[in-house]
Amino acid sequence: MDPKVINVTNIEPTEAKVLDLEEDCKYWGTDYIEGKIWLIGFFGTSLALASIILNTFLCVVYFHTPSLRKSAVLYFGVIAIVDILLGFNYIAAMSVPVIFDRYHLLWLYHLFLSCVNFVICESNCAIFSSSLLIILATTERLLRTFQVKTSTALRRFVEKNRVFLCLMCIIVSIGYKLSTYFEIEVVEKGDCPVEWFGRFEIKTSEFVNNSPSYRFFWMFLTKFIIDRILPFVLLLLMNFKIIAALKQQTFVPKKALFAPNASIKCNRQNIRDATRTLILMVSMHIISQTPQVILSIWEFTDPNREQLEGEELKEFYSYANDIIPIVTLLMSCLRFPVYLANNRQINEASWGTLRDLCQPLCAKRKPQDYHPIKQPPTASLTNGKGSVDLSRMEKRIEVFANGNKIVSGPTTESAITETTSNQSATHDYHLNEYIL
Repeated sequence: MDPKVINVTNIEPTEAKVLDLEEDCKYWGTDYIEGKIWLIGFFGTSLALASIILNTFLCVVYFHTPSLRKSAVLYFGVIAIVDILLGFNYIAAMSVPVIFDRYHLLWLYHLFLSCVNFVICESNCAIFSSSLLIILATTERLLRTFQVKTSTALRRFVEKNRVFLCLMCIIVSIGYKLSTYFEIEVVEKGDCPVEWFGRFEIKTSEFVNNSPSYRFFWMFLTKFIIDRILPFVLLLLMNFKIIAALKQQTFVPKKALFAPNASIKCNRQNIRDATRTLILMVSMHIISQTPQVILSIWEFTDPNREQLEGEELKEFYSYANDIIPIVTLLMSCLRFPVYLANNRQINEASWGTLRDLCQPLCAKRKPQDYHPIKQPPTASLTNGKGSVDLSRMEKRIEVFANGNKIVSGPTTESAITETTSNQSATHDYHLNEYIL
């Protein structure tokens, strides 16, 4: 037998095995990594951290102010908790893959694989629960626009059970999105070297691949309608209805200025603030969801994504899928500034909480803090010559003016100021004990 033939037959299978191994263990990673390390790794991560910080502070404000938890702005506090989860989810699901692909961090890749199912499932639950909470808050405000007994009874039920309804929104979201945990799986390729990224692969699970009807009707059609189209249309219609009702009631609150009960005016002002804030928040949510709806409709017209993932639109489609979560993060960062600018309750509570948090760190000793124990710090009133001790105003003060003795009882600040300003210089010694 010719040795050449033996050598050729021995070499070709070896080369074929190497090629097959490289093909089987190929790791695709993140497309356009150089651009996305800045878009996702830097800009997106910065927005996620800003969202976490702002919404965490808003949660502290709600915890510090019980009145907010009992009002119509309760939903904003619950949405802030969801936004915190979305910030962490973005870092875990978007930023981390870009970082370990760019810097080839195998340990970070293995850590990501260990929790990828939970991160994706929890992220879907948070996104859907945020939409449900916004719909619930909008529904409560919409019920105020109807003057029907049925709507009034329903509105009162919603107002009394806000916490329960918020919990129900979260529970429904978890039950609806729990299937995403089982729709993907991590496959380990035993033939691939341990130090290769391609040893593991994230792919759809077997029961999804074996069920075309599940992929189309549940994963695509149902989620397309319930997740994207239905919330978008509902919020759009309800927002327009609330704005129209608010315009009709523009001149009605002015009558409240003449109401004898100040609490009624304050309550109406709080309702108007909450309504204005809700309209802005819903408008921001609609703006953030518009690109997602457009892209979802495009995907619906191209189920196999042959056009979207073609050579002409591949880069655009890749960046579009990365920009949509960033727009959502941007809106979650802007919510708290919108609350501060448009809602007096949240504004006052936020500044009050900030003062209480900074007081132990920023407090300085005042001059009266150094007074002897027998002379406690007191408030003062300047009368042109000194400060009158206000802590002793409740005592009866005898003042001699123009030769007549005037006896004054408990006085106010204005009375003391007027009395001391009318005294002559010859009688100043009568107030020496009140001058600090």
